[in-house]
Amino acid sequence: MRGACVHSAALPAQWPQPKECTLNTLLSARRSLPAAWRGLRDAKLSEVSGIPGCTFVHAGGFIGGCDTLEGVAEMARKALEIE
Repeated sequence: MRGACVHSAALPAQWPQPKECTLNTLLSARRSLPAAWRGLRDAKLSEVSGIPGCTFVHAGGFIGGCDTLEGVAEMARKALEIE
């Protein structure tokens, strides 16, 4: 199973800001982001996911982003519910 990571520009500066998340940096329960979100950006991604402020989900589903920390948490919650 591939790993997924979500990140937000809203994280405090002292927190690590990964440019890329690899399988080695993830917890043992790994999931890809939902197929319906993959390759989408901005308003279209927010519309499809139902989460405001989404910025992108990589076409491979292993990384995505949102403008707020709350949005990132919601992306993670929904991804766990969907897949």
